[in-house]
Amino acid sequence: MIAVALALVVSMQAAQSLERAAVRSELEQVYKKWGEARISIDKNTIENTLRPDFYVVLPDGKHSRQEFVDQVTKLREGVHVTRFDSRIITLNKADADWTAVITEKFEADIAPKNAKPFHVYSFWVTKDGWHKDADGAWRAKFSEAIGNEGWRDTKPPFGDWDR
Repeated sequence: MIAVALALVVSMQAAQSLERAAVRSELEQVYKKWGEARISIDKNTIENTLRPDFYVVLPDGKHSRQEFVDQVTKLREGVHVTRFDSRIITLNKADADWTAVITEKFEADIAPKNAKPFHVYSFWVTKDGWHKDADGAWRAKFSEAIGNEGWRDTKPPFGDWDR
């Protein structure tokens, strides 16, 4: 009897590992497209990736979906985003949804009027909630900043920054 129970537990764990691997692979592609959309300011992709009830929690407080979309799609004179990469650190299932803890590497060239141009680096850790909608598309439910740090004209002190 114990052998049967153990076999069931091992079988369930194997199925969960396969599901987690499949979801991780799918979300890695979503994050790749998200990064491309953030660099090119592709408002359609950005809006399509967020559920209607999406919200974001940043260091300055909670923001609605529309506030977030407006913020990340606003063209800023003299600002050119050069990098927006995300990497999934952990992935956990909660009912029909998934929560990913990720890192984001962000870089931009800033050329202010009447001032010397500079390069900014930013590193974020966020917790993102995801749901796979009926159309098969993954859409973000929320994003909560866990921590962030920025640098000006100085590459971050991470050996893997260029990867």
